[in-house]
Amino acid sequence: GAGLLIGILFILVLIVMIRKLAKKTKTKQIAPLPDYQQPVPAKPSITFPEASQETITPVIQQTAIQHLSFCSECGSQLAPNARFCNTCGTRV
Repeated sequence: GAGLLIGILFILVLIVMIRKLAKKTKTKQIAPLPDYQQPVPAKPSITFPEASQETITPVIQQTAIQHLSFCSECGSQLAPNARFCNTCGTRV
């Protein structure tokens, strides 16, 4: 009973005091900062030559042909830079 009333009264007194302090304290207006934006230099543009499917496909095919090699003895596909066939052991 009485403890609850004292607690509520204490909270109300605190609220009134905080409001009075808030009225006495004026917030200072802060002047806006000057605009220091500098012009951003343009990024250098990189241009690439136009590539069409007609120019890309032969390059891909040429690269694939260069990396595909087969054993002359058994016909198995060889690993890139292989010195021996993994299937029959023939030196390539």
